[in-house]
Amino acid sequence: MKQRSPHHASRRKASLWRRGIQALSLACVILGSGLNALADDVQTNGLWIPNISIQGVTRGELQYTTNLGADMSIPLSQIQGIKVPAFPDLWAAQEAILAKNDAAALPLLQRVEGQSRQAWLKHYAAWQRIHTLDRLGRAIEAAEAYLALARSKPAADAYYLQRPPLTSLPNASAVQKQDLHKRLTQAQSEFEGIAKAGVEAMIAQLGPIETPAASPAQPATDGAASRPSSPSSNTTPAVALPVTPAGGVTSVSTPQAEGIVVSGAAQATNRTGVVMSSFMAPPDRDEVSALLYQGKWEDAAARCKQLLAGHETRLSMRLYQQGIALLQIAEKTGDEATYKEAGISLSRSVIYFPTSGVAGPGLVELAYIHQKINRPDLAKRLLDKARLQVDETQDPQVFSRMEKIIADLSTASDATLEPATPQAQ
Repeated sequence: MKQRSPHHASRRKASLWRRGIQALSLACVILGSGLNALADDVQTNGLWIPNISIQGVTRGELQYTTNLGADMSIPLSQIQGIKVPAFPDLWAAQEAILAKNDAAALPLLQRVEGQSRQAWLKHYAAWQRIHTLDRLGRAIEAAEAYLALARSKPAADAYYLQRPPLTSLPNASAVQKQDLHKRLTQAQSEFEGIAKAGVEAMIAQLGPIETPAASPAQPATDGAASRPSSPSSNTTPAVALPVTPAGGVTSVSTPQAEGIVVSGAAQATNRTGVVMSSFMAPPDRDEVSALLYQGKWEDAAARCKQLLAGHETRLSMRLYQQGIALLQIAEKTGDEATYKEAGISLSRSVIYFPTSGVAGPGLVELAYIHQKINRPDLAKRLLDKARLQVDETQDPQVFSRMEKIIADLSTASDATLEPATPQAQ
């Protein structure tokens, strides 16, 4: 038998090492490909960012790690789609929503929410489900889903709670509204901050609640109603009542708001020159309106802050009044931060109470603020929305102010487009 040389054995050993290294390299390639196949994808600005690992949501931004190990984030407001390989139902639901097939999207979102163990994904699916229910007109389920998200542990990011389901509420039946009003009122004390504001917005959005044998002396709880018709004699609104337009003197004798005594004859006329909505409560019935009519901007802003920190139910009007007061303070001081603070207050009034009587006037003032901070593009968009809400006959001063801002923006735009006159040499 022929004996193999030591040199042959050495070559065989080297060959086995090479094959082992090749196999290991191939395994790494296959494993790497598999990891990429299981990576998350996010769509923003019409483009997909592939092969990422989503870490969570913080302060309204999706946090993720790229395949190179870099930590990045994208605002949720800019995200158009998310793909999570372990939950294909999520993207299927988003495709159904894009196709305006909310009925098909709903069970898919419920499945993702129920099966996911990642808090960010559970909250994201719940958020999508809330607004899917809202679009489907399922008011009670949408409101309950919002409350469940607000109660979730670990806590959901505040971004998800900024926009409560409001679209379906006005179309709910009288029985459903009574049920919702009871549930939401009971839940109010559980929350604070954005969640509490969301619950209060839903209560206000329910509109007048019909209650049998209501007391005729029951006071209005929102002086900035959404231009309602007069209620029937056997019902009493629990949320909003129409008010006498500012500038007119009411002949009805009522208790003064928040206990302040204001002379109706003395305060019925706005002498400040500052335009305020006629849907704001009259100054002889509301202390903040009286302060605004007297031009006491700092006092008005401070009082609004106190009321909003308490159990104020006329939130739409208070936020509008606070915005007006802060805007006038900013006009005096020229402080850009105060302009922005006024804008935040007005934005909350408009976003949380889109059907309120002061929503249109709030949009007009927001447009003016954006004009002041050199954002005419946003100002024009806001005015386009305001045009649909401000009625010349119901709010003539606000309408005139809106038209003036539109004209000013148009003039400024024309001046920008004019070619520069060549200077003489």
